[in-house]
Amino acid sequence: MSLLPRLTIPHLLVGLAGVALLASGCSGGGNKVGSPTTLPVATTVPPPGRVQLAMIVVQPSDLPTGWTATPAKPAPNPEAEPKAFAQCMGTTSSAADLVAIAYSPDYVHGTQVVSSSATSFRTRADVPADTATLTSAKAASCLEEVDKARLGAELGAGGVVKSYSVKVTPGTGGGAANIVAIATATATYSENGHSLTLNDETVYLVAPRIEARIDFSSVGTTVSDATRLAVENQVAQRVAFGS
Repeated sequence: MSLLPRLTIPHLLVGLAGVALLASGCSGGGNKVGSPTTLPVATTVPPPGRVQLAMIVVQPSDLPTGWTATPAKPAPNPEAEPKAFAQCMGTTSSAADLVAIAYSPDYVHGTQVVSSSATSFRTRADVPADTATLTSAKAASCLEEVDKARLGAELGAGGVVKSYSVKVTPGTGGGAANIVAIATATATYSENGHSLTLNDETVYLVAPRIEARIDFSSVGTTVSDATRLAVENQVAQRVAFGS
């Protein structure tokens, strides 16, 4: 599997825990958006590079006022998890065909975080293969296995993962036509004696040579439907015209 299936934002766990202890949950604002329509797909040659991908991920204008952009902190070895996921699934990772990857900032509002990434590939074979893997019946259990192990490692000696569950729903979920799956994850963990629950919804979007994801994470109140749909629709349009 590619760099796409990364359900949670591990480096934010400790930060969110601190915020959750100091503030009550706050829902994001935003205007209600209409029902998404079918999106046309255009292609370009060569595959998009990092600069173009950086224009596809979540932008400040996609969010209502009140969200603060903080620098993204990608995993030091971004290929490790996809390779572990591919091994669990019994498939081949498409990381070898990767052309470029771009990360949005982490946008924070109270105890909520919106982040995203976009990845491009050399051939058109990678995206359909990755989509088939992600939407298979085994995907949820493999994502759960990989993510739970990582969360446990990143929490360190002061934290314990009490429970972790993942559900993957193939299809658009009523959203844009190029959404291929939505994964929801819940992690209950303790950090320095405090028990907290992290909720995460990951939306996976594709174009012929692009895979993108948007993560909506929270401790407490989740990101509002209006904000989530507005962000999804904006990113979906840019993904569709990106490759």
